[in-house]
Amino acid sequence: MGNRDLVRLSIVVPQVGEAIAEARLVAWQVDEGDSVMNGDVLFVVDTEKAEVEVEAFVDGLVEQILVGADSAVMPGQPVGTILVERSDVPLGAQTPDGPAPVASQHRSTSSPPLGPIRSNRIKGASPMARRRARELGVDLAEVVSAVDGNVSAEDVEAFDRNRRQRDGRQEKVGPIQLGRLQRAVADATTRSKQSVPHFYLDMSVDMTAVLSHRQGSARRASITSYVVAASVLALAERPELNTSFHDNGLMPRQEISVGVAVNTEEGLLVPVLADLGGLDLAEIHHRLEGAIRRARLGRLAAGDHGPRSMVVTNLGMFGVERFYAIINQPDPFILAVGKTEERVVAIDGEIRIQPTAILSLSADHRVVDGAGAAGLLSSVVGHLEELTRSVWS
Repeated sequence: MGNRDLVRLSIVVPQVGEAIAEARLVAWQVDEGDSVMNGDVLFVVDTEKAEVEVEAFVDGLVEQILVGADSAVMPGQPVGTILVERSDVPLGAQTPDGPAPVASQHRSTSSPPLGPIRSNRIKGASPMARRRARELGVDLAEVVSAVDGNVSAEDVEAFDRNRRQRDGRQEKVGPIQLGRLQRAVADATTRSKQSVPHFYLDMSVDMTAVLSHRQGSARRASITSYVVAASVLALAERPELNTSFHDNGLMPRQEISVGVAVNTEEGLLVPVLADLGGLDLAEIHHRLEGAIRRARLGRLAAGDHGPRSMVVTNLGMFGVERFYAIINQPDPFILAVGKTEERVVAIDGEIRIQPTAILSLSADHRVVDGAGAAGLLSSVVGHLEELTRSVWS
C-alpha cells in the first residue's frame, strides 16, 4: 500500500427533503485522515423535521473537512473532500472542479494506506442521543445503555437525571417545552390547516379478504402494508391525481411514492417509500418495516425523504374507529385507517357480521374535486376487498 493513483472527490450535502432550501450540519462523525467504507456515516444533517445521517458513497480517505459543525448548509454544497482510488470512482461523482472524468489526468498522490477508521466517537449513539447529549452537556462516553450497548436519547436523559440527583440539583417546575421535532410538526400542521382547503371522505371496507390472505401467508404483512399496496394500485389507475399544488399550479409526479406516519420517542415522522410502482406486497412490507425501524432509531437516511403521492396513517392498533388527519404540504392526500372490527351489515337484504374498517381520506381541494377523490378512495377499497391483482401473491 504505497503510492497509488488517487482521485479527490467532493463530499456534498444530499437533497434530504422536498423543498428543503437550507439545513444545518449538526456534527461530523469522522475526522480528517479517517479511512471510511461505503455506507459509513460521515456527518449528520438537521432538517426541519429530522436529523439525517449522510453516509459515505465509496471507500476512501477523508482528506479535508471544509464546513464545521453547527453550520448552515444547502443541498448540493461541498462540505469536504475524500480521496479514493481511481478504479473506485463511482459514476456521477463530483470533484472540486466539476464532474469526475472517466479518464483523469490527476497525477498519482502519495498517501498513507486506507486503514481502519479511528474510533474516537460513539458508534452506537443515535442522532437523537447525540443531540440530547449536546443539549444537556452530557459526555456520551460516560453513558452506557442498560439494554444492548446502543445509546438512545432516553439513556442520555436518564444519565442526566441521575447526574443532577448526585449533584443535589433539582429541576425547576415550569412549562414543558416542546422538542425540536414536536415544534416542527406543530408549525407545519398549523400552516397546512390554515392554508390547504381540506375536505374529507369516509368509506367502509370489508376486510374479509385481507384477513384471510394474512392468515394464509407465511410472513404476515401489516394492515398498513396492505393499505399502502392498495393505494399504489389506485394511484396507478389515476395518474392525473399523482400531483400536488405548487405556485398556483399543479406539479405532476412520475413516480408513485407513499409516506407512512410513524410514532417515535421524539414525535411524529413520515418517512417516504419511494417509487413503489410495480412492487408486490412482500416488497412493500419489507420497505415499510425498514423505514419504521430507521425512524424509531432516529436514523432516517436521505432516501427516506422526498415528494409523496399520498400519506397513510393508521391508528387502528390503538382502537380508534375513525379519524381525520391533517395534510402536510405539499402532499395532496392523507389516508387515515381505523381499527378492523366485526360489524353488523345489511347485504342484499340479509344481515351479516363481517370484519370492517373505516378509511377516511383527507384531500386538497386545489388538486382534486369530490368526485375525483371519491373515485380514488373507492379504488383503494376495491383493491382491499378483491385482492385480484398479482401484487398480492
